[in-house]
Amino acid sequence: MDDSSAKAAPGAAPSAGDAAGATPTVRDVPDRGRFEVLVGDQVAGAAHYLDVDAVGGGPGRERIFFHTVVEDGFSGQGLAGRLVRSALEETVRSGLGIVPVCPFVKTYVGRHPEYRPSTRTVRGEHLQALADR
Repeated sequence: MDDSSAKAAPGAAPSAGDAAGATPTVRDVPDRGRFEVLVGDQVAGAAHYLDVDAVGGGPGRERIFFHTVVEDGFSGQGLAGRLVRSALEETVRSGLGIVPVCPFVKTYVGRHPEYRPSTRTVRGEHLQALADR
């Protein structure tokens, strides 16, 4: 995988080496529209997003999270939660609204009230933006 467009989320520099015993890290890969969770040098999962202008005449920009996946070999390790938490923290830090189309992200936001002020209601325009990409 070409890592030239990847940047580590603040406080989460990618680790090197073998996946066994490695501390998972999360990085944003904006050119691919996703955050990745790595275990060692292996991409174990991703939270896919699309950045759009705010719909409905609202100010700013929004990040639509539409799919989160962790590879089968890495399931059961809490990586999806770590991935989504880092992705949401970076999204809020960047001043973007959170649009939780992905069921996992929607559930995560529902269980973590600190993200509610930045969360936007999913609207038809968000779904259309995904269909048009």
